[in-house]
Amino acid sequence: MLSLKNVSFSYDQKVILKNINLEIKSGEIISLLGPSGSGKSTLLNLISGLATPSSGEIFHNDIQVLAPSHSRVIIFQDHQLFPWKTAIENIEFALKAQNKITNTAINFLAMVKMQDFAHLYPHQLSGGMKQRVGIARAIAADPDILLLDEPFASLDPFIRHEIAGEIMSLVKELKKTVILVTHNIEEALFVGEKVCLFSTRPATILEEMKIEIKKTKHLIDIKKDPRYFEYESYIYKYFSSLKDLKREESL
Repeated sequence: MLSLKNVSFSYDQKVILKNINLEIKSGEIISLLGPSGSGKSTLLNLISGLATPSSGEIFHNDIQVLAPSHSRVIIFQDHQLFPWKTAIENIEFALKAQNKITNTAINFLAMVKMQDFAHLYPHQLSGGMKQRVGIARAIAADPDILLLDEPFASLDPFIRHEIAGEIMSLVKELKKTVILVTHNIEEALFVGEKVCLFSTRPATILEEMKIEIKKTKHLIDIKKDPRYFEYESYIYKYFSSLKDLKREESL
């Protein structure tokens, strides 16, 4: 469904990403895990079409990605709701953009348990509630691929895991392809069916890990699987080795 072939990206004469190769199947849920500033969000921008690779190619359903498309929607850490529109009006905006019937907007709010707050404005909602509406708006656009740029990072841990579990169950039910950017190991394992480990800059994907843990809505259930701690320990050691290597290179 999505294919990245030798994708590199440079900005202001600095190489951010180098030779990224990745194949993602329809319906897969992938976590991109790496140090802060390693270029993970830049890769999402390239996949979305908001930016263009300096070299290499990206294909979505065998069509080269050259511009943004409603088939690939980014959900940012900041919900980016229209502050002058109510929750339901934000959903209706996405539906109108697709020439779809807007009276179904309440159904999308119900998917994220926000139907009772349909007529409230963003400033009247908590951070978690705003993020739920932002996700509902993205789903209303009916994309093939949801690109999640640390959408839960600003929420407190309990709410973050609750919302992440609910949303991941929803997108799996809707058979959406999901790419999550995070530097949180716990979140990467909780969400991803596969975790791609980034190097430091210039960043590339050094390893792809298939996460063979039965996923549920609750992090505590996943942590009962002994393999969770095996994956977590391996990833911690991986990033420790990156730090040691970077320290040696700076000497």
